[in-house]
Amino acid sequence: MQFIILDIEATCWNDSFSPYPQETIELGACKLSMYGKLLSKFSELIIPRNNPILSQYCRNLTGISQKEIDQAKNFNTVMSKFEDWVFEDSDQNYYFAWGSKDKKILADDNVNHRGDNYWIEEIQDLKKQYNDIKAYNKVLGFDKVLELENIEFEGNKHRALPDAFNLSKVFVKYIDSWQY
Repeated sequence: MQFIILDIEATCWNDSFSPYPQETIELGACKLSMYGKLLSKFSELIIPRNNPILSQYCRNLTGISQKEIDQAKNFNTVMSKFEDWVFEDSDQNYYFAWGSKDKKILADDNVNHRGDNYWIEEIQDLKKQYNDIKAYNKVLGFDKVLELENIEFEGNKHRALPDAFNLSKVFVKYIDSWQY
C-alpha cells in the first residue's frame, strides 16, 4: 500500500473569463509508503491541446516558459509514464490532492484525450478532510494551513512538484486521520 500525493498546474489567465477550458500543464507527485516515508517523486510538463500558448500571466505565475511547454509531452504520454511510476512498487494506491479542482481538470483532460485513467476518479480531497479533522467553520487555504502547522514551504510556489511535496508534509503529520 502506498499514498500518491499529487498536484497539477493548469493553463490560466489574469481575468476570470477565458474562451478556453483549463488544461493540465504540469503534474507533480510524491509517493509515500504506508508509514509516510517518501519513496520517490514524479514531475512532468504537459503540452495543452486546445491552447498550447501559455498566457503571460500563467508563465509569470508558474515560472514555466513557453519553450518548456513546447518541448513537453502530450497528456496521454505523461499519464502513461505517471501510471508506470505509480504501479512500479504497488497495486494498492490511494490518491490525494488539495481541493477538488485538480481532480476536475484531470478528469476533463482525460475525457478530452480519450484516456482510460480510472484512478483520477479515486483522488481524495485533502482540503476538505483537513478542515473536517480540525473542525474549522471556515475552509482554509493551503498557505494558511502551512502557517498553522508551522511548516515552511520548500521550493517554488505554483509548481506541481513543490506543491505536492509540501502537501506531503501535511499528509504525513495526520497520516492516521485521512479517509481513503
